[in-house]
Amino acid sequence: MFQVEHHNREEYLVEKNSEGFVFCLCIDLIGSTAAGLELTSQQLKRFNISLVEQIRPHLKKFWLADSLMKFTGDGWLVMNKEEKVKALCYLATTMADRFQKEMHEKSGIAIARIPSLRLAICSGYDVSVELLDGNKDWVGDSARRATRASGWCNSNKIVINETVREIALRDFHTKRVTEQDHTKPDKWEEDFSLFTLGKLRPDAAEDSEVPEYFVTNLKTTGKIEAAKELGLKASERLEHKASKPGIDEIERQKILQNWNRLMASIPDYSSARKILSSIQVAGLMPDIFTYNTLIKKASDYEEAKALVDTMRGEGTLPKVFTYNSLFTKDLSGILADDILKWYLAQKYHPELPIQAAIATYRKTHRIDQALRLALDYPHLQAARKLIREHETEALAYFRTISDHDHQHPNAEYALGVALMELEQDLEAEPHLKNALKLATAGPRRTVIKKWLRQIDGKQTHKQ
Repeated sequence: MFQVEHHNREEYLVEKNSEGFVFCLCIDLIGSTAAGLELTSQQLKRFNISLVEQIRPHLKKFWLADSLMKFTGDGWLVMNKEEKVKALCYLATTMADRFQKEMHEKSGIAIARIPSLRLAICSGYDVSVELLDGNKDWVGDSARRATRASGWCNSNKIVINETVREIALRDFHTKRVTEQDHTKPDKWEEDFSLFTLGKLRPDAAEDSEVPEYFVTNLKTTGKIEAAKELGLKASERLEHKASKPGIDEIERQKILQNWNRLMASIPDYSSARKILSSIQVAGLMPDIFTYNTLIKKASDYEEAKALVDTMRGEGTLPKVFTYNSLFTKDLSGILADDILKWYLAQKYHPELPIQAAIATYRKTHRIDQALRLALDYPHLQAARKLIREHETEALAYFRTISDHDHQHPNAEYALGVALMELEQDLEAEPHLKNALKLATAGPRRTVIKKWLRQIDGKQTHKQ
């Protein structure tokens, strides 16, 4: 079931200084082949797409995006180093709790037809290799042990080996696996001790070195109030730690990083603002990551924009991600002209975030405001999509501006781009030529000349 193309792993190059202790989480879909055969072609396609979409946000939430991921045909292998073992445990508990429900929501397939999981986390001494296609892989004990160990699992349960237990036992309840409670798999060549990974230990949450994992797990499983309470308690501890005399700058920056991760995990903006207050009380300066997180969580556009102004006032330069987060807020009460006036006054105002604003207006059916942005940025992908979807409105709007002012550089440019996008090259040509005469920016002149050459080349070829 769910077959994908595999890389050829028969030939590889061993990297220098590449040996290491690796931990592998095996996520195996129980009865996946039989379940797959019962699905229609379209259902199977939706399932496969949803399989990737379901795990991706959880990898990001638990800071596991740097993991080596392998699709086995029946699930996933997620591999990482020792410092990410607890994150793998939290990912496993989240997948066991949420997989079937989330797959049902994403794919539309009845939850009873979504396979349950068996999960195992095991350690091993592996060697890092580089495959002929340039991808990297770990070869050794960890994946083999985790795959074999998953055979001991009951539905939606997790087993771990002793090394993992030593790291995780303060955060989770564990119990030794016995043949009285579990069925020994047929293929079990290497005998080693296994333990079930049970529920989180509430008493360990407040003292954990990684409270953001607890907060994320609580939030993901719907325990929102508990997640807020735990996050704020953890923030208080960080404030106390950062306020101690004698803490050097390196340690303070590490604490700020912990605060940023905690803020990212907390479920609401109000709690995130309280964490910001703790950072400031401790005498630390919020950085780009702090503000990006706050802006993403902000309840509305004006609140998020105020944060951008604040960070600029403190000397922290916004980035593309900052503006993307800002322009995905509800813009229904905001005029495009006001956005442009404010945005172009910024020292750094790249084009790409305008795409987010166009898309936001389009999704809320504010086509007039989306077209106002497309007038100045018609070459952006989001603007061109808007033009294709609303051809009549776009051409009428651009022509109205052009008819009113024949020297309007953006109107002529937008008309030329729109007509080219709609494959009306001959009609586009005079507008592009006029836009070239009016253009003052070098990059715009360069791209217009390129388009005119393309149009001329097409006409020459037709002749």
